[in-house]
Amino acid sequence: MANDDNLRKIERFFKYNLEIKKLLNKLIPTEKDFYDEQSKIQYLDNLFNSLKEIRWLMDTIMKDYSVPQQVHDSFDSKINEIENHIMTRDFYNELNKGLLATLQYLKSNVTEMRPEFVDSVKKGFKGYCLFYGLDVLNPETLNEYLHYIHSYVINNEQTYEGIPIIQSNKSSDNTGWEGINLRGIPNELSQNLFEQILSSNIPSDRIDILSLRNQIIIMARDLGHATVIEIEIDDKDNIYIKYFIPKNNNIELTARLKGVNANNSEFATGDFKSNSELLSDDICKLMNGIPTDLDRVMTSDFN
Repeated sequence: MANDDNLRKIERFFKYNLEIKKLLNKLIPTEKDFYDEQSKIQYLDNLFNSLKEIRWLMDTIMKDYSVPQQVHDSFDSKINEIENHIMTRDFYNELNKGLLATLQYLKSNVTEMRPEFVDSVKKGFKGYCLFYGLDVLNPETLNEYLHYIHSYVINNEQTYEGIPIIQSNKSSDNTGWEGINLRGIPNELSQNLFEQILSSNIPSDRIDILSLRNQIIIMARDLGHATVIEIEIDDKDNIYIKYFIPKNNNIELTARLKGVNANNSEFATGDFKSNSELLSDDICKLMNGIPTDLDRVMTSDFN
């Protein structure tokens, strides 16, 4: 029963995550919102109602996944601050100055993502890590809070462990945590992926494949410490893949990965497009190409 609850939570997480992204986009005004007095009032109503909905969705996710209380509290403080400000004469004066003045306020409170914050999230949220989330900077904008929560949930092995197993290569008497596990909602695409991963000799002692209605998420231990691959499927057979390698063991080998777009001494990320025919091959090639600790290049000089 608890496993069923966890499956419902992860489905709700992805649904709410998408809804929050859409609402954040709705907060950004266009020129037509400044056409006349009535347009400004309509925009203020939309702003206030969207903030209320974002608060409820974010609160639900943070409670579902026990996000640290100090982060939850600071999120409440931030959204209170924004709600209070947009009801003031100061914000109305910003609206009267036009689009650029309003955008400046929204950028610094809603949309901005500081590079140092993004880096701290990549370094701090790594699966199978004893001090999970250590030294992650506190979010300061609503977009940063959403990024924090997404990374907090997706890079945590406990998120996967609670989801029902559909199929596993572990024998029934094997109670250890190693193995390749297909979890979630069964479908043909994830089943094919599971079977090809089984036969591909990927150098990982624990792979969790989480199958949902239009997404597949993979966490693989030992590949760059604990690589996470997110796969999104649309209704036109377009498949979008993005991956995060939290420990970059070999920059030269990582540079050969399909779609790599960030490749430094600490972590790497990438994204590319696929389809249902190519997906299993693309994912297995990607996973087999991710450097492990055995590929780590030591640059220290020994005297």
